[in-house]
Amino acid sequence: MTAGGQTGQSTVQPVVHGGSAAGGEAQREDKALDCVELRGVGKTFTHGRESRQILADVNFTVRQGEFCAIVGASGCGKSSILRVIDGLLEPDTGSVRVNGRDVSGPSADIGMVFQQFNLLPWKTVQENIMFGLDSLKLPKAVKRERCQHWMSVVGLAEWSGHYPHQLSGGMQQRVSLARTMAREPSVVLMDEPFGALDALTRRFLQQEVVRLWQEGERTGILVTHDIEEGLLLADRIFVMSANPGRIAATVEVPFEHPRDEALQATAEFAEMKEHIWHLLTAEISKASSYVRSRSGPA
Repeated sequence: MTAGGQTGQSTVQPVVHGGSAAGGEAQREDKALDCVELRGVGKTFTHGRESRQILADVNFTVRQGEFCAIVGASGCGKSSILRVIDGLLEPDTGSVRVNGRDVSGPSADIGMVFQQFNLLPWKTVQENIMFGLDSLKLPKAVKRERCQHWMSVVGLAEWSGHYPHQLSGGMQQRVSLARTMAREPSVVLMDEPFGALDALTRRFLQQEVVRLWQEGERTGILVTHDIEEGLLLADRIFVMSANPGRIAATVEVPFEHPRDEALQATAEFAEMKEHIWHLLTAEISKASSYVRSRSGPA
């Protein structure tokens, strides 16, 4: 199905896999192409005498070069999953593997783009990007070349000497994206990177992300609250439950790239959006019932 598909009666049949089977991936034979693999991941946070299980038996695999999105209610553990993959958060149970190796801490092979720009206000655009390269054992000439390349890619070469307070929100997020991409990680994690931006800037950066993925063999995982964003960017969408967080369903997105506004106007796109919305609301209802049952009558 391409972005130029006709409107009218829908021919799209959403392909959905149950979360417990990890999207049916256990039966696949091309395991060598697996890039990110979570098996039985669980995490509990303790505060004083109270404990809350955030993640329970999380299972999924992202293949090399694939771009996947994670959607779910607030507080269901989406960001915690990214931090587990990045090595910033150690799971209590289960295993996490990236590029065939167990994750035991942060790695140069994994990059993270946050919703907050996290730029150093006393450094210029160029200096912020170079700062992201400081920990890499590379010749200075190579670092400068990478910095110049990615400033050009995100359209900020002419702003290299400007400071964050002199940039718009969208430009600051482009600096953050360039800082991550300049490290050339094979896996890029994005934690709602466009959530605080206006609609026009958000769409522009979404298109930039697609372009960057088409230019290189990178693997990406995006956390988002926006179903449309997931449908525009991702190859597959993982729908999470809550209390505790699990992968409730995996939805394969059937649309070919490029995906644009014309696709959003089709009946097929609307059907996919509604389908994922129903999956989400069903999980939210389950979680609400669980909370009510634990807290007793109102």
